[in-house]
Amino acid sequence: MGVKLKLNKMKLKYLVLFFINMLVTVGVVVLILNYQRTKIAYIHSQELIYDYAGTMEAMAEFNNEKLKWQANIDTLNTNFEYNVEEYRNEYSNLNKIQRVKVEKRLSSQENQLQGYRDAIAKKAEEQERVLLEGVVNQINSFVKTYGEENGYKIILGTNQSGNIMYAEQTLDITKEIIEAMNKNYRGE
Repeated sequence: MGVKLKLNKMKLKYLVLFFINMLVTVGVVVLILNYQRTKIAYIHSQELIYDYAGTMEAMAEFNNEKLKWQANIDTLNTNFEYNVEEYRNEYSNLNKIQRVKVEKRLSSQENQLQGYRDAIAKKAEEQERVLLEGVVNQINSFVKTYGEENGYKIILGTNQSGNIMYAEQTLDITKEIIEAMNKNYRGE
């Protein structure tokens, strides 16, 4: 009986080890299969921003606005230059008091022109920042929805700084995202 008991204990020990080994093996297989189903991709962020139709349209509107501002600056500058030239032509005919008066007016006009240029530059910078922020928010929202609808667990963005040092080309979905975003933007 003692030998049978030892054999049963050994069988039980091997049986328990066998089952533990099987559980570990099954766990590893499940992890591997689950890992293989995890969809990961990356996009070229800068390319996505510049090839998005929404960006192009917003930038075209912004550039038109900048042209209007520049036309106003050019008109004011032309007017100032005309006044300076007129002063030069009349200089010899003006007395000292008249010269000082005209020079003060020209100086004031020049300061106003510079103030207007500065204000327009600041306004343009702010509008461009707001415009790009809006476009980036649209893109981020679209990529999130696209990822959820297409079963991606993660979509990484790469840029020229190199936050992704290497990835297989097959993981690059930039063109796919741009196509889908532009179709969505055009209402297709």
